[in-house]
Amino acid sequence: MSADTTLELSSEDFRALVEAATRRIVDYVESLPRQPSADTDGSAELARSLVEPLPESGRPYGELLDLLFERVVTKGFGTAGPGYLAYIPGGGILHSAVADLIANAVNRYVGVFAAAPTRGPRRSRLRERRSGSGNPGRKSRAGRSLPGSRRASRPS
Repeated sequence: MSADTTLELSSEDFRALVEAATRRIVDYVESLPRQPSADTDGSAELARSLVEPLPESGRPYGELLDLLFERVVTKGFGTAGPGYLAYIPGGGILHSAVADLIANAVNRYVGVFAAAPTRGPRRSRLRERRSGSGNPGRKSRAGRSLPGSRRASRPS
């Protein structure tokens, strides 16, 4: 009997993986006020200990989540915590993290209109507004044509 080498998860396995990761993430975020703003002690040794050849078989994701959340994630700068006061863009933007999860899970290629047509028109309208070619009848409350509308660029 050969080992299962598929990379696809069943619905049940995927749900369990996301729920296990979500529990760990929520616990981590709730612990931020108690964490130091930085912990770099032993970071180099930890990084070296993580270098290994590609595995021949998979490992349980619970084991990998343990490694990540108990040893790896806690090292370095805690930019999302309240004790970190230096300028680092990002950190702790959970709405964005969920959006990234959705975007990566559904895997829609939004760079090409045909692949994701609902994303194209909005970008096209933004391009039109920036170039001044869109919305020919756009007027201010006072009735004057606004910059960027076709009427504003036509000779009188």
